[in-house]
Amino acid sequence: MKLLEKYCLKIGYIDGLYTYIISPQFYDHILEDHELLSYLKKSPTELRTFIKQAREAAPEQLYLALTHHPNRIENYQWSTLHCFKNGEHFYHVFFRSSWLCRECGYLYQAPIIMPMAEADAIYYSGTKDNDPAIPSIFRKINCPNCGKPLQNHLLDLHQL
Repeated sequence: MKLLEKYCLKIGYIDGLYTYIISPQFYDHILEDHELLSYLKKSPTELRTFIKQAREAAPEQLYLALTHHPNRIENYQWSTLHCFKNGEHFYHVFFRSSWLCRECGYLYQAPIIMPMAEADAIYYSGTKDNDPAIPSIFRKINCPNCGKPLQNHLLDLHQL
């Protein structure tokens, strides 16, 4: 996929999917590449949201990425997501700006990421790794209000 590769910081095979991690220096360029956006079936608006979140939350660790799902129909073969860099490893993640405690209703407000395997149960369907393990960098976070663990494995980007 030559159109996309020129914008990449890294191309890798993560949890059964080819993943194209976009270099921050090319974020603005990719938004203007109409040929690429048409091929990916993506709008600049969708990508802008992911870029803004990456720039504001953790610009040295959170990146815009695209994954290729070859078993899906053409319009849904490319997914936009974030990749989180920890050391030399990249992980597919889902970004949130807050998390609601199911126990007490407290709204935990912080830039939070969770592994994509927990965020979207069908994200990896049709891949060799249908159910990837939760990376050890993600943990249960206790609610600051009631002290009980928030559901899912999370990582608070403010606590890095």
